[in-house]
Amino acid sequence: MQKKFNKIIILTVLLLSVTLKQQAQEPVTLSDLINRVLTENYQIKIVRNEALQAANNNTAGNAGFLPSVDVQGSFSDASNNTHQELYNGTVRDGKNAETKIYNAYAEMDWTVFDGFKMFAQRSKLALLEQIGTIDARYFMEQTITDVSIAYFQLVRELALLGNLRKTCAVSKFRYQLEAKKKEVGSGSILDYNLALMDYHTDSLDIISQQQVIKSLQIELNRLARNDPATVLIPADQAFNPSGIDPVGTLTEQAVQSNKDIRMAQLQEIIAGKNVRIQQASRYPQVDVYGRYSYSKQTNEIGVTQLNRTYGSTLGITVRFNLYNGGNLNKAIENEKLANENSTLTRQNKTELISADVLDKYSEYQSLLKQMALAADNVSLAEKSQEIARVQFEKGAIDGYDFRQAQISVINAQNRLIQLGYSIKTLEIEIDRLTGKLDSLL
Repeated sequence: MQKKFNKIIILTVLLLSVTLKQQAQEPVTLSDLINRVLTENYQIKIVRNEALQAANNNTAGNAGFLPSVDVQGSFSDASNNTHQELYNGTVRDGKNAETKIYNAYAEMDWTVFDGFKMFAQRSKLALLEQIGTIDARYFMEQTITDVSIAYFQLVRELALLGNLRKTCAVSKFRYQLEAKKKEVGSGSILDYNLALMDYHTDSLDIISQQQVIKSLQIELNRLARNDPATVLIPADQAFNPSGIDPVGTLTEQAVQSNKDIRMAQLQEIIAGKNVRIQQASRYPQVDVYGRYSYSKQTNEIGVTQLNRTYGSTLGITVRFNLYNGGNLNKAIENEKLANENSTLTRQNKTELISADVLDKYSEYQSLLKQMALAADNVSLAEKSQEIARVQFEKGAIDGYDFRQAQISVINAQNRLIQLGYSIKTLEIEIDRLTGKLDSLL
């Protein structure tokens, strides 16, 4: 009987071990998560297709360089009852007389000169293709930023959960000590109840924090198209500042490679091409026309029995607008103003991003100083808690003072974690501003 019971225990332990092993998840690195998102995310696929659409539009035909060629053919067969009386007195009657008509043609229209509009249009299409590519990369960079911040937010929340569990263990120690005192008659019901309440409060905080973590895991799994129930555990467990370049280098990098500035530069060039497109209307437009046609008609009754024509037609058309009520001058002037606005927009974005880099650099340096002081505070608070623990066991301090020491520890630890998270998110934002996230695409 005892052996059978031992086998049941061993089997239960093995099953639990297998279950726990199946539930355990390999830690996920940030780079693996980003690669998964860039490969599987629906919105990423959509913006890539939109970029391909802009590339497909960049063709010589879409710019107007190539001719248009049309081919058409038709056939009709009519059957009619006919009565004809000619001037010479002849009378012709036909019952179900057939008339067959065959038509076919091929024609070509080609604009050979439009005031250089087609060249400006082709350049504009190439610029729009670049904008489509940059826009897609901009969206992917922003997605990388969002995923990275969410990833380190999960690291932060897990660290906060660890602190809550530590403080809950301390509260449990206090509660158990008050329970023993109450049993032996040296404690009070009030101290016991207060200790139990604090223990319950800390336990509630743990449950709430676990839900925060679960929501973050679900959101990251959604972005990466994983099973929402996957327990995603980040490989990073702490915030280690990577460091940033000097502010002058960062500003130069941002001006050269920032997506907002590059987009503004392309929009400025496009505005210049739009001016050139409008100015093309001041030149004549020359079109070449060619057509080859074939036509055949047979009649069972009528003046002609067979009528057939075929041959080619060539021509040239020159159009030149002399006056259209001043609309052309107005359109050109408006495009010049749009071009000027594009230049001002680029200059404004350059100044804004330079100021943003300087602001983030200053904030980063401040956070580093705060983090050093916060780390010292954590060490001091933990030492104070150990002292309070010993004094509480000896009865030198009451539960309230012990709780205050406990709260000081968790506040100091949480502040240190928050500062580490803030530094990491700043590093990510600075990398986005300076174009360093391109290496991840």
